[in-house]
Amino acid sequence: MKFTYGLNIVAVIWTFMLVFLVTADVLGRFIFNHPITGIPEIIQASLVGLAFLYLPHITWEGRQVRSDLAKSLLGPHFNRIMGIISSLVGVAVFCLILFTNWNDMIEAWRIGEWEGQGALRVPTAPFRTILIAGSGLTALYYAVRCYEGIIDLAARRGRAK
Repeated sequence: MKFTYGLNIVAVIWTFMLVFLVTADVLGRFIFNHPITGIPEIIQASLVGLAFLYLPHITWEGRQVRSDLAKSLLGPHFNRIMGIISSLVGVAVFCLILFTNWNDMIEAWRIGEWEGQGALRVPTAPFRTILIAGSGLTALYYAVRCYEGIIDLAARRGRAK
């Protein structure tokens, strides 16, 4: 999907910006004895946002971390069944994340919630929105994978009869 590819590009650019900021902070700290104010707060706020920007694309492409050893020991039929089960678990987990965080996102937008103390305060609503959108898309893609797995399993079962 082009949309998730776009989210992935945003996350990659965001990651490179964070690398640049951390490098500048370290250089400022050691060369000039003056770090950049607020870098830890920016990094902390960015981690969840980045994870949930990357997740939909990773899920759509099927690039999650898997155990090749377990896959090679089990037969293809069992691997298909495990793919369906893991997709169902993915749908459940990401729907749970979405539904348990929905009201917090709405409240963050309503009250203008900020996080951080001292040097830099970061608005939480955009990051909560990324979490909700990323969870929703990831759950949707797991549902599509589950459906495809069931159709594939049924088609193979029909051929076997």
